[in-house]
Amino acid sequence: LLDPYVTVSVDQVRVGQTSTKQKTNKPTYNEEFSATVTDGHQIELSVFHDTPIGYDDFVANCTLRFHDLLRSAGPNDSFEGW
Repeated sequence: LLDPYVTVSVDQVRVGQTSTKQKTNKPTYNEEFSATVTDGHQIELSVFHDTPIGYDDFVANCTLRFHDLLRSAGPNDSFEGW
C-alpha cells in the first residue's frame, strides 16, 4: 500500500500539494486549490509515495492543456469537482 499525495503544477510551477493519505491505493482527497493563472498553458497532477527516508517515490502524472479544458467552457466558468 502507498502513502500517496498529489502535487499540482501550472506550467511547471508548483501551486499546491494535497495532504498525504496513509496506506491506501485508492485515496480520496476532496481538497481545494485556488490559483490565479493569466497566461497558463497546462496543469500537471503528479502522484508521489511519501517515504520516511530519502526522496519520495514518483508514482504517476497527468498533464492537461488549458486549451482543451476551456474549449467547452465559458470565460467565467470555474472548474469545480475535479
